Amino acid sequence: MVIHAELKDAFDSKACRALMTQVEVTFAPDRVIEDAIAAAGVAAVLPTFCEPQRWRMAEIRRSRPDAILVALVRDLDGINTLKAFRAGASRVANLMLGPDQVIAALMSCSRTANGAADGHLAPGSVSADVVFPSPDDSTLTRLLRSGATFALIARITRCSERTLYRRAREIYRQRGVSCRAELRRLPE
Repeated sequence: MVIHAELKDAFDSKACRALMTQVEVTFAPDRVIEDAIAAAGVAAVLPTFCEPQRWRMAEIRRSRPDAILVALVRDLDGINTLKAFRAGASRVANLMLGPDQVIAALMSCSRTANGAADGHLAPGSVSADVVFPSPDDSTLTRLLRSGATFALIARITRCSERTLYRRAREIYRQRGVSCRAELRRLPE
């Protein structure tokens, strides 16, 4: 797996270092990403935080239509995820969902790049081997504290609003509170 050098800081957590022991990871500058994809046939993780970065992903997609491109976004409302797919991302990893979900997305890409799943993906497609794990309680608590609406959190975590309400009630019960306002007042 080749990760854009600009993302080195984003991958400087304990969970991400654990990923690097399981998968061969290389940090590469922009000018060699495309060569690395061509030479090794590996998945590439690219930042797509702004329009010029999405344009770069689209350029790589046009020149390497069979490449596995993972877009890294910071997205609360789904707009940047949609833009990344439109730019040609095979998969999207959202930093707002926490390191566990980013690792799960990258591990899935690593298996696909190594031929264990479905091989090459069409631009913007999502393969059947992608597993969207449900967020853990700490991630959900962080999102509930953020003030985002239940509908938005449900879209981010890819679960129904009803499921989200049930999980939120369980978190409230565990923390001894009765609503989101009380949850926000609790120390982290």
